[in-house]
Amino acid sequence: GMVRCLLKAGRKCVVWNRDRVKAELILREYPDLVEVAESAGDVIAKCETTFCMLSTLEASDAVFPEVEAAVTLEGKTIVDCATLTPERMIAMEKVVLEKGGTFMEAPVSGSKVPAELGQLIFLCGGSDKAVFDKVKPELDLMGKASFFFGVCGAGSKVKLIINMIMAAQLAGPRGGFAPPQAPGLPL
Repeated sequence: GMVRCLLKAGRKCVVWNRDRVKAELILREYPDLVEVAESAGDVIAKCETTFCMLSTLEASDAVFPEVEAAVTLEGKTIVDCATLTPERMIAMEKVVLEKGGTFMEAPVSGSKVPAELGQLIFLCGGSDKAVFDKVKPELDLMGKASFFFGVCGAGSKVKLIINMIMAAQLAGPRGGFAPPQAPGLPL
């Protein structure tokens, strides 16, 4: 969904997916705008700015070593849009900065349909607000709002708070509709 928002706006993209079939589907939809990369590291090598969205911490653990293996990330920006722990985002930022690149966490509020419609909300954090300003035009294509909360880890903390609030909202009515279990009452 996210990459299609960029492509609909005419942006050229280098794409990679752990499932190559998904990447090639995007290539068929936008043959003049898409190049399919051989690996995540290949995307980083070919692009000034890389947006990544991996579904789990385990997926991030499987892919991030390609970033760590880069000799240098000078002139490269990594924007990670996954919902990971604040500690994981801080550790990734440290690696990217040590290799000369820039990093920003940008976990999203929204799921598949909002991503397809360009209605995500980006909850950003990082050591350099200039990164946020640099990628804001792309965030605006993929989402309806984006916020910069300061240091890396702050965006992930806000995302976790939002998830807790949503869980409470979903659990509340369920408890209210459950039959009372008071002993001795003829319910």
